Amino acid sequence: MKGLLREFAESTRLFAERADERLDRLEENAERTNRRLERLETALAELAEWTHQHAERTDRRLDRLETALAELAERMNS
Repeated sequence: MKGLLREFAESTRLFAERADERLDRLEENAERTNRRLERLETALAELAEWTHQHAERTDRRLDRLETALAELAERMNS
């Protein structure tokens, strides 16, 4: 009986050790995932800002082009 109890205690201890190791690995993976997510969020925010700036620049260029075309059309009709 004592042998069975010792065996049960040992297997329970080993199970708990493996569970602790697994939990440690899961926590490390979660931390890595969080860091990756933060980097992705930063990159996405930077991309959004870059896109906004270039869209504004493109709008200004289109406005100038439309003005130039309108002036050219007016000169040709005069």
